Amino acid sequence: MVREKILQMASEILPRYGIKSVTMDDLAQRLSISKKTIYQHFKDKSTLVEAVVDELFLMQDQQIATIHEKRADAIEEMYLISVFIRQLCSSMDASVVYDLKKYYPKAFDKLQCHKEEKMKCSISDNLKEGVKQGFYRKEINVEILAKLKMMEAEWSFDPEKFPPEKHKMVEVKLELFHHFLYGILTPQGLEMLNIYKEKYKQ
Repeated sequence: MVREKILQMASEILPRYGIKSVTMDDLAQRLSISKKTIYQHFKDKSTLVEAVVDELFLMQDQQIATIHEKRADAIEEMYLISVFIRQLCSSMDASVVYDLKKYYPKAFDKLQCHKEEKMKCSISDNLKEGVKQGFYRKEINVEILAKLKMMEAEWSFDPEKFPPEKHKMVEVKLELFHHFLYGILTPQGLEMLNIYKEKYKQ
């Protein structure tokens, strides 16, 4: 029970305030427990960060699976996943991925593996389905575009490419999403996208 409370709090504040910025003392103070208690469940901060990454992936995968089950077509799925990711990132510090890469390589490796094993397959399946439904152009190269979509997701977290003082992460993600999706839509797909934009008002 204590471990779950620690992990829940860490999953809330580490992404929001920055993984490097939040100390174990900060976490202990928010939980009203001793730092020693935290170390009884997580041997160091790196172990805690890896557990947080696992927890966030689990939550993300569950939400995307729910969207996939309920979506009517490929465009609705792509659109709703984009909305979910933007909502997720709206309370996330822009330095999160940078901190993982620089200070927590094991957790960053987990991120990269998750992208290759889950994200790439999900995007590829969506692109193939959209082509069959007539909403995406039939001549698109699924392999190339799936990689591009993952690269765009990574770029949006890069403070060197998009300094947070100039560009909000949510705005960057929205712009990249539109750039990607409008480039593959057929006229029928564009019509369907506009229907979903009106339906969800996002």
